[in-house]
Amino acid sequence: MPADRRAWLRYLAPPLAMAVALLVRLVFLPSLFVDATFLPLFMAVLFCAWLGGLGPGLAALGLGVVGAAMWLFEPVGAMSVHSPRHLWQMVLFVVFALAIVLACESLHRERRRAQALRGSIQDLETVQSQLRTLAAHLSETHRRKDEFLATLAHELRNPLAPIRNSLELLRMDDDPAHREQARQTMERQLIHLVRLVDDLLDVSRITRDKLPLRREVVSLDGVVRNVVESARPQFQAMGHTLEVVLPDAPVHLHADPVRLAQVLGNLLHNAGKFTPAGGHIRLEATALRETVTLTVTDNGIGVSAGLKDRVFEMFRQGDASLERAHGGLGIGLSLAQRLVELHGGEIALDSDGPGRGTRVSVRLPTVPASSAASAPPAEPVPSPEPRQRRRVLVADDNADAADSVAMMLQLLGHETLVARDGLAAVALAERERVDLVLLDIGMPGLNGFEVCRRLRALSWGPSLRIVAVTGWGHASDRELSREAGFDEHLVKPMNPAQLRRLLEHWPD
Repeated sequence: MPADRRAWLRYLAPPLAMAVALLVRLVFLPSLFVDATFLPLFMAVLFCAWLGGLGPGLAALGLGVVGAAMWLFEPVGAMSVHSPRHLWQMVLFVVFALAIVLACESLHRERRRAQALRGSIQDLETVQSQLRTLAAHLSETHRRKDEFLATLAHELRNPLAPIRNSLELLRMDDDPAHREQARQTMERQLIHLVRLVDDLLDVSRITRDKLPLRREVVSLDGVVRNVVESARPQFQAMGHTLEVVLPDAPVHLHADPVRLAQVLGNLLHNAGKFTPAGGHIRLEATALRETVTLTVTDNGIGVSAGLKDRVFEMFRQGDASLERAHGGLGIGLSLAQRLVELHGGEIALDSDGPGRGTRVSVRLPTVPASSAASAPPAEPVPSPEPRQRRRVLVADDNADAADSVAMMLQLLGHETLVARDGLAAVALAERERVDLVLLDIGMPGLNGFEVCRRLRALSWGPSLRIVAVTGWGHASDRELSREAGFDEHLVKPMNPAQLRRLLEHWPD
């Protein structure tokens, strides 16, 4: 019941109680209360004070005084008391009734304190329960964080070990076949390292809603074939058989081809990793009226029933033991799920149990044939301009990074200069009048942003080509580079193809 309604009922009690008391005294039992004139009034005051506390009790007391003066003493109907005996009775009534009211108010006060205490105890118990839940959640988060860091360290050391061994083989062995094998090993492991870092960065961008999709109308056939070609070396190394089944009719999607390939690549990578050597993996696309379903099926280790509902959780892996045979950070499926959802699709995983394989299905909306036919054709790739000898300044405080890029540029036939800090970069660029500056952002002396601004302020600076080569790759970092005057923003590690593109496709 609302508080204002309860208050209204409490203050309705005094007139009703006094009316009943006077009726009992005057009409029903007049002879019984001759010597105890105020007893019914005392009972009415006690009832009101017990029911409502101080306010209703005082109201009942006042009404009792008025009622006694008007109807219990002569002259009846007048607000006056002439008899000393009646006057003393009235005084005693007021004193004892007031004592009753104060006593009841004290009881009400204690009752309110008790209720407040019980409420506080209940609130405390609720807070304690919430704290226990939070503590359990934090403990689980801390445990998973420690497990993830241990897994990350393990996964980073895995490719670093063969890279280090291959470098030692290059130093020790002059056999061309062995050197080529070592080079291929380092290239594979470097690709694996870059993939780990890219996946982590993509997860970070998605959780902050910072991952843009560059959508276009793409052919499903083309995306699948590119992904299959990229995954084929892994399957061949494991002795897997890969079967691809595509619809006869062309299927088009309004999607980001890079992110869609990333989803399928993750699914095929997982299927190959968790399938024993010599296994069978099938990628099948089934087109319906407005959707297409891509299903990756393997005959690998499968998933237990208790894990099927949790495989898409971040950093979740099927086997968390130190002796697990399969690597990975446990973010592939989570990343695939987020990317599929960004495309307006759904992803689901199913398995008949451990040792009985896994099926992962991705359902995506398709583009009607009429829309696909009207899509603008892709722009032709411009033919490379004749290669010219360029003078390039490489500015990076990481000596190995700067020197290795400079060596690649020299092998490509260009003249290179190297600066280790921002002040040296400005001085070298101004003295040598270079054509291109590959500039790190975080350098001592002057950071890359300030170096770019100083170079642009030179008389010939606006025509200079300046490219940021940095480990910072968020959208905000690219915006800062644009505002500072950079022509392009590349994220480390810069691959040789990007380097060739910078030098071969020179702006007008």
